[in-house]
Amino acid sequence: MNARTFQSIFARFMALVSLLLVCGCQSGQDSGPNRYRVAGQVLVDGKPAHRVLVQLVHLEPPEGGALGNDAYPSGYTDSEGKFVIGRDNLQPGAIAGKYKVLFTWMSTADLDAIDLFQGRYADASQTTELLDVPSERCESLEYRLSESP
Repeated sequence: MNARTFQSIFARFMALVSLLLVCGCQSGQDSGPNRYRVAGQVLVDGKPAHRVLVQLVHLEPPEGGALGNDAYPSGYTDSEGKFVIGRDNLQPGAIAGKYKVLFTWMSTADLDAIDLFQGRYADASQTTELLDVPSERCESLEYRLSESP
Protein backbone atom coordinates (compact mmCIF):
# COMPACT_ATOMS: atom_id res chain seq x y z
CA MET A 1 0.00 0.00 0.00
CA ASN A 2 1.48 3.35 -0.96
CA ALA A 3 1.44 6.48 1.24
CA ARG A 4 -1.34 8.19 -0.72
CA THR A 5 -3.70 5.20 -0.34
CA PHE A 6 -2.90 4.96 3.37
CA GLN A 7 -3.66 8.67 3.85
CA SER A 8 -6.97 8.31 2.01
CA ILE A 9 -8.03 5.31 4.10
CA PHE A 10 -6.91 7.03 7.32
CA ALA A 11 -8.84 10.22 6.45
CA ARG A 12 -12.01 8.21 5.75
CA PHE A 13 -11.57 6.27 8.98
CA MET A 14 -11.21 9.49 11.00
CA ALA A 15 -14.28 10.98 9.31
CA LEU A 16 -16.29 7.88 10.20
CA VAL A 17 -15.10 7.95 13.82
CA SER A 18 -15.98 11.65 14.09
CA LEU A 19 -19.44 11.03 12.66
CA LEU A 20 -20.07 8.17 15.10
CA LEU A 21 -18.95 10.30 18.05
CA VAL A 22 -21.22 13.19 17.07
CA CYS A 23 -24.21 10.90 16.52
CA GLY A 24 -23.54 9.03 19.74
CA CYS A 25 -23.33 12.21 21.81
CA GLN A 26 -26.44 13.73 20.30
CA SER A 27 -28.55 10.63 20.78
CA GLY A 28 -28.36 11.13 24.57
CA GLN A 29 -29.85 14.62 24.48
CA ASP A 30 -33.38 13.45 25.17
CA SER A 31 -32.45 11.00 27.91
CA GLY A 32 -32.86 11.76 31.56
CA PRO A 33 -35.67 13.31 33.56
CA ASN A 34 -38.44 15.41 32.02
CA ARG A 35 -37.72 19.11 31.84
CA TYR A 36 -40.29 21.87 32.09
CA ARG A 37 -40.03 25.29 30.50
CA VAL A 38 -39.19 28.04 32.99
CA ALA A 39 -39.10 31.57 31.57
CA GLY A 40 -39.85 35.13 32.53
CA GLN A 41 -38.51 38.61 33.02
CA VAL A 42 -36.40 40.42 35.62
CA LEU A 43 -37.13 44.07 36.32
CA VAL A 44 -34.84 46.20 38.46
CA ASP A 45 -36.51 49.33 39.77
CA GLY A 46 -39.23 48.80 37.16
CA LYS A 47 -36.85 48.51 34.16
CA PRO A 48 -35.71 45.40 32.26
CA ALA A 49 -32.32 44.24 33.57
CA HIS A 50 -29.69 42.88 31.19
CA ARG A 51 -27.11 40.23 32.26
CA VAL A 52 -28.89 38.97 35.36
CA LEU A 53 -28.01 35.36 36.16
CA VAL A 54 -31.20 33.63 37.32
CA GLN A 55 -30.31 30.42 39.12
CA LEU A 56 -32.55 27.77 40.63
CA VAL A 57 -31.39 25.80 43.67
CA HIS A 58 -33.22 22.61 44.66
CA LEU A 59 -34.82 22.69 48.12
CA GLU A 60 -35.06 18.90 48.08
CA PRO A 61 -32.91 17.19 45.44
CA PRO A 62 -34.94 14.63 43.49
CA GLU A 63 -34.73 10.94 44.25
CA GLY A 64 -31.37 9.71 43.04
CA GLY A 65 -30.05 13.28 43.11
CA ALA A 66 -29.79 15.79 40.31
CA LEU A 67 -26.65 15.42 38.28
CA GLY A 68 -24.45 18.21 36.96
CA ASN A 69 -26.27 21.31 35.83
CA ASP A 70 -29.66 19.73 36.57
CA ALA A 71 -28.98 20.51 40.23
CA TYR A 72 -28.61 24.24 39.46
CA PRO A 73 -30.42 25.13 36.24
CA SER A 74 -29.88 28.74 35.24
CA GLY A 75 -30.23 31.36 32.54
CA TYR A 76 -29.19 34.95 31.76
CA THR A 77 -31.49 37.83 30.95
CA ASP A 78 -31.30 39.50 27.56
CA SER A 79 -31.54 43.25 26.89
CA GLU A 80 -35.30 43.11 27.56
CA GLY A 81 -34.77 41.38 30.91
CA LYS A 82 -36.18 38.11 29.56
CA PHE A 83 -34.68 34.74 30.46
CA VAL A 84 -35.16 31.03 29.84
CA ILE A 85 -33.86 28.57 32.40
CA GLY A 86 -31.95 25.55 31.21
CA ARG A 87 -29.28 23.00 31.91
CA ASP A 88 -27.42 24.10 28.81
CA ASN A 89 -28.24 25.21 25.27
CA LEU A 90 -29.19 21.65 24.30
CA GLN A 91 -31.51 20.93 27.23
CA PRO A 92 -33.68 23.90 28.17
CA GLY A 93 -35.95 23.72 31.17
CA ALA A 94 -35.74 22.49 34.74
CA ILE A 95 -36.63 19.12 36.22
CA ALA A 96 -39.62 18.91 38.55
CA GLY A 97 -39.11 20.07 42.11
CA LYS A 98 -39.16 22.93 44.58
CA TYR A 99 -36.49 25.60 44.10
CA LYS A 100 -35.10 28.74 45.64
CA VAL A 101 -34.46 31.45 43.03
CA LEU A 102 -31.20 33.42 43.14
CA PHE A 103 -30.15 36.50 41.16
CA THR A 104 -26.73 37.93 40.31
CA TRP A 105 -26.65 41.12 38.19
CA MET A 106 -23.39 41.15 36.24
CA SER A 107 -21.92 44.61 35.62
CA THR A 108 -20.36 43.49 32.31
CA ALA A 109 -19.88 40.34 30.28
CA ASP A 110 -16.19 40.26 31.24
CA LEU A 111 -14.58 37.88 33.73
CA ASP A 112 -13.91 40.74 36.16
CA ALA A 113 -17.61 41.69 36.37
CA ILE A 114 -19.11 42.47 39.76
CA ASP A 115 -22.59 41.77 41.12
CA LEU A 116 -24.52 45.04 41.01
CA PHE A 117 -26.84 43.61 43.69
CA GLN A 118 -23.77 43.14 45.92
CA GLY A 119 -24.84 39.59 46.74
CA ARG A 120 -28.23 40.55 48.25
CA TYR A 121 -30.16 38.15 46.00
CA ALA A 122 -27.49 35.46 45.58
CA ASP A 123 -27.64 33.83 49.03
CA ALA A 124 -29.83 30.72 49.15
CA SER A 125 -30.22 31.06 52.92
CA GLN A 126 -31.62 34.60 52.55
CA THR A 127 -33.80 34.49 49.43
CA THR A 128 -37.57 34.68 49.73
CA GLU A 129 -38.18 33.75 46.09
CA LEU A 130 -39.49 30.20 45.75
CA LEU A 131 -40.61 28.31 42.65
CA ASP A 132 -42.46 25.03 42.16
CA VAL A 133 -41.68 23.29 38.84
CA PRO A 134 -43.89 22.49 37.04
CA SER A 135 -46.60 25.05 37.72
CA GLU A 136 -48.89 27.21 35.64
CA ARG A 137 -46.79 30.32 36.17
CA CYS A 138 -43.43 28.81 35.14
CA GLU A 139 -43.57 30.29 31.63
CA SER A 140 -44.49 33.84 32.62
CA LEU A 141 -42.48 34.61 35.74
CA GLU A 142 -41.83 38.21 36.68
CA TYR A 143 -39.31 39.22 39.31
CA ARG A 144 -39.24 42.81 40.55
CA LEU A 145 -35.97 43.58 42.30
CA SER A 146 -34.30 46.72 43.60
CA GLU A 147 -30.77 47.86 42.85
CA SER A 148 -30.40 49.58 46.20
CA PRO A 149 -30.69 47.77 49.56
